[in-house]
Amino acid sequence: MDTTAQVAVIGAGAAGLAAAWRLAGHTAAITVLEAASSPGGNCTALDVRLPGHAPCSIDVGVSDFNAATFTRLVDLLAQLGVAAAPIAQDAAFVDDDGQTRLSSRDGVWTGDAAIVAEIQRFSQTCTQPGAMPPGAGWSLARFCRSHGFDPAFVRTYLGPRARGCFAMPGGDVGAFELPALVAFWRAHGLVGRSTPPPRMAVVGGMSRWCEAMQRALALRGAQVRCDTIVVALERTHRGVVLTTRGPGGITVARFDHVVLAVPPRAAAALVGFDRALQRAVLDVPTQRAEVVVHTDARVMPRDRARWGAYNYVVTDRALAGPSMTFYPKRLRRLADDAPDVFVTLGPDRALDPGRVLARRWFDHPCATAAHAAAAVRLSTMQGRHGLWWCGSHLRAPFLHEHAIESGEAAAQAVLDRLAQREAPRSIAASA
Repeated sequence: MDTTAQVAVIGAGAAGLAAAWRLAGHTAAITVLEAASSPGGNCTALDVRLPGHAPCSIDVGVSDFNAATFTRLVDLLAQLGVAAAPIAQDAAFVDDDGQTRLSSRDGVWTGDAAIVAEIQRFSQTCTQPGAMPPGAGWSLARFCRSHGFDPAFVRTYLGPRARGCFAMPGGDVGAFELPALVAFWRAHGLVGRSTPPPRMAVVGGMSRWCEAMQRALALRGAQVRCDTIVVALERTHRGVVLTTRGPGGITVARFDHVVLAVPPRAAAALVGFDRALQRAVLDVPTQRAEVVVHTDARVMPRDRARWGAYNYVVTDRALAGPSMTFYPKRLRRLADDAPDVFVTLGPDRALDPGRVLARRWFDHPCATAAHAAAAVRLSTMQGRHGLWWCGSHLRAPFLHEHAIESGEAAAQAVLDRLAQREAPRSIAASA
């Protein structure tokens, strides 16, 4: 192994941190460059302090995980000594008038008995071998017609839950790619099970594990430089030269390898010197999504007793993109004196401006028929110019676990390349 190699990781989200952790200790220097003021990417939080309530930290991105399927995250939490606790998984399905059409509390459904029965049938049917024979075109609508699901079930439960999936595009929910939805739901434990999955959240908020990783990387000699923007990337005969702007001003440094763990549009802006590579990056489908932190309870059921940890929109209106509302106080079982703060993905209606605490826009992978081909095309360019690619956008169904897997895979590819470069030297020395 070449222990003199200098490696940069651009982006300190889950993929970038996982890549840096895998690389740390194997090369002379690891430098992680993050444009934001703290690591975490979509593991970000807002400290909320409202009069008359206890202060709390609210997740404004990744909120929880399924301990049965997020095995790499669980392993990292154990290595870092970061605690997690079970969440409440209650859900409410709310129409445009605020009426609750369907809800669950502690695993028990309340609502039309026929729809509840269809939920169980869909959960088992969609995961059975042969339920979706190979071939293109398994949309949500086609699957439901093929298996005779009640339209009321689709309108009240399946459609709203599909619209709450971050990776789904806007428009007709019936056209959504069902295999991508099933993969997403299966990872979260929402289908293929007869009992609730072991869904968890990091104690204090999901960003805590990223902060712990920053400290652990420092102990291994790696640098995590926040508030640092990469303004230029140049490939030279001596390696990759990065120009950054940070608290200390403009810095120019050379690296042997660079791992790009940022969304495609941000990465593409850095590789304009290779049009084919830039095109391959831009071909990976993503969409802009808005998350709003607020106290406008009009997005919730009128009946407070039916408020869910997850609240879905039952509507015939066409929505521009994914839409749902998280209720962190219920989801994380916060204390009674915690405030009623809501986190809405893609608000489907205007919120009271006076009740908005924060807005955040981010790029999220988009599950379309074109994604698989685009991801494969970019994977064939791994290592080109000493550049390596990772992120949830390269691994369906685009969850936190898949970002970690992608980062670890990119780091291992760098280590393998370094080992290949070192092999001739070792052979020559032994001769």
